[in-house]
Amino acid sequence: MKKIKSMAYMLLIVLLGLSLNTCGSGSDTIDDYIDDLTGRYTISGTVSGAVAANVTIRLTGAETENTTTAADGTYEFDGLADGTYTVTPVLAGYTFTPASRQIVIAGADMTANFTAASSSAATPYEQTDLQATWDVQILEAGNINGWGRYNVTVSAAGGVTFNSCQDSTGSTACPAGPIVWTINPNTGVITETNNGADTDNHYAITLNKNFVAGTASGSSQLLIAQKRVSGVAYSNRDLQSKHFVIHSLMVGGENKWLHEVGSTDANRVVTLTSSTDPSSTDNNAENTGITISVDANGVVTMNGTMSSYRGFLSYDKKTIVGTFTEDGDTYQLMVIQITDGQTGNSVSNVVGTWIDHILAVGGADFWAHQNIAINNTGVMTFSNWVDNDIAISGPDATETIAIGSTGTATIQGTDFHGQLSYDGQFLIGTRTIDLGSEEAYAFHVSILSAAGSTSTTTYSLSGAVSGATLADVLITLSGAATDSTTTSSSGAFSFTGLANGSYTLTPSKTGYTFTPSSLPVTIRGANATGSNFTATSSSSSDQCDVWDDYVTNTCCTTQNNVKVVGIPVPKTCGCPAGTTDVGDDNITAGGPYDLCDCNCD
Repeated sequence: MKKIKSMAYMLLIVLLGLSLNTCGSGSDTIDDYIDDLTGRYTISGTVSGAVAANVTIRLTGAETENTTTAADGTYEFDGLADGTYTVTPVLAGYTFTPASRQIVIAGADMTANFTAASSSAATPYEQTDLQATWDVQILEAGNINGWGRYNVTVSAAGGVTFNSCQDSTGSTACPAGPIVWTINPNTGVITETNNGADTDNHYAITLNKNFVAGTASGSSQLLIAQKRVSGVAYSNRDLQSKHFVIHSLMVGGENKWLHEVGSTDANRVVTLTSSTDPSSTDNNAENTGITISVDANGVVTMNGTMSSYRGFLSYDKKTIVGTFTEDGDTYQLMVIQITDGQTGNSVSNVVGTWIDHILAVGGADFWAHQNIAINNTGVMTFSNWVDNDIAISGPDATETIAIGSTGTATIQGTDFHGQLSYDGQFLIGTRTIDLGSEEAYAFHVSILSAAGSTSTTTYSLSGAVSGATLADVLITLSGAATDSTTTSSSGAFSFTGLANGSYTLTPSKTGYTFTPSSLPVTIRGANATGSNFTATSSSSSDQCDVWDDYVTNTCCTTQNNVKVVGIPVPKTCGCPAGTTDVGDDNITAGGPYDLCDCNCD
């Protein structure tokens, strides 16, 4: 669509028309000359794939305009000034990859191409799967060593907004961008543009859409992002008396991997029972009695020698991803996987196609990504190796993986040590890569992809409410899928058609409290039963007894008759009427206690 915006343009057309008629033949048009003289540029491109012609292309931003593609899928907007624009293709019955492109014109013409697919065929991933707030951890190696932590919000169109940023130098500056993520609807692979330009950053998302991992340029970077799922309540109880496996990668002062096994006690004090590095036993590992904590937003911290650690606890409370600085010059990415309740795993849990991302340090610093197909005997076939070091090549032979009952992963003939996630969606591991004259120490994050998977099996999740009320209790399902239902007259409830993954059940009914207040459930190849809750009337006498016996009207400091200091209530009784359970109290004598908010008389 051509634009004539003033009488000055009309005069230019007349003058240039005379000039063109005088100068003879040439490839430039009158509009090209106008654009050159007035500092105006074009955005053009092509739609290919399932449809080409008659696709509406919408331009928004510094200027707003629509056009349609020609028979060959081409389109063009011209006469555009410097500025930021968004180009979006639209046609009923089709989806487009990317769903939109953010383009910055800065003194040059720009291009934005799209691929169309029929929306009549369901795809396992959608662009809106990225729409959320994410906690991102990045480890960088090579010319620059360090870590970065970011909290970002991703829009439905993939635009990334930075809410907070921090790196290992202490800087809080955020990337300038604009950065846009685009998801492949068939594979779950995420690509990234920065300021309208393509990058070689390459990520993948899990089938439950809550975990992203991948590689990025800079020097060599590994990124892990965890979704903040609404409605998830965190407290220090989530980290009490847990068993875990840790995989770490260290860069800078030391360059190596670690895998460790340990536990926490009732006070969340950490004990490591083993620590292994490439030389076998990590003699520098310290069992220092560090305490691990989580706040109400899921942010994880540690004390003592680990005071620089910051991480995030996943929605299912099974994975912590964090970074920290050790000894001033060693930067570490640490993934903690809580294994309590994880049993019955085997190689059948990893059959399928995996997208594997690698960051390696030591003899060579590089990133790589590849596809791994695993069959029902554990044989791994590798393909599509891509890296940022031309001297490195991918595996040229098959390997065989074994999965233990608790999810521990080993690869025959290697020092690979890994851990399958509790929900079976991703696998974290470390290994040493032989480069001939030297070795590289690699950290792997592998994500199960829908690509190549033909499984359509679904399962059910059921349970019951007992106690002070049975019928019409609202049960809300969140996590890998969202839904709600109400209990029957007998207190029973169920959800059907659920895929493997991690879920959370939350009961609610006015006038009642429930124990537990919510319940995490993982479906792994079978129906999940026994998700039960006990209801208590929030105005019952035993609640009042708790108030009288343990508070005796000296419960709090008041300000305008509102409680501002928490009161301890025994966990066996629950919080009294009109109060809210806000986590654990540090009081030990006579405990354990819950901490409540309440109104005061």
